[in-house]
Amino acid sequence: MNLYSHIVIASKLETQVNPANSQEYYWGAAIPDIRYLAAMQRQQTHIPTERILGFVSKYPHLKSFLQGYLVHCLSDEIELEQVFFKHFPFSILKNKMSRQQIAVILELYYFEHDKVSKMPSCSHNEVLSELGVSESQSAKFSNSISQYVTAPSESRFSELPALIGLENDSRIEKYVAAANRFQKRQFLKNALFFGIKAGKISDQIASMVTTLYNQCSL
Repeated sequence: MNLYSHIVIASKLETQVNPANSQEYYWGAAIPDIRYLAAMQRQQTHIPTERILGFVSKYPHLKSFLQGYLVHCLSDEIELEQVFFKHFPFSILKNKMSRQQIAVILELYYFEHDKVSKMPSCSHNEVLSELGVSESQSAKFSNSISQYVTAPSESRFSELPALIGLENDSRIEKYVAAANRFQKRQFLKNALFFGIKAGKISDQIASMVTTLYNQCSL
């Protein structure tokens, strides 16, 4: 999933997770994707549940942050293709969708249908330092999140490479190109949005993440 999708899923689990500090919770739910900006490998920021639980014991004052962090990492364990293909009602559309396209259309859907008013705290902490993230990288990512979430829909994706410092990265270029294609093909986008709603795809994802989270005893 992509950045705003993670924030939305975190919002759907917030009542059950019940973090003491919601801003820290949302910061944790966003921060693993700093790997792009910080030029880190995925495994450096998307860490095992056991390590996150270890951080909770070591830094109990960061529990809300780590609850959000865990939600993000568990969300990325979900096989989006399986959820999409099982519950999306129109086979003529879903059978042509790649994982990247599914992630893009979900991001677009969440932006238009799930407004999250709470913003991350965006404060540097001991966990980030241990993971190899610097204070300057935290500050830059904080600014990127704010700009990405609040940017006008017509410019949000075109500005994304610059926001995360990957102007010449082929992965981001493909992502942006896919988003722009969906934006230009309104009939297709609306049909996919209808299928996501009818198939309760968002609820299915949230339910699966909730199940995984409840197994962690955090």
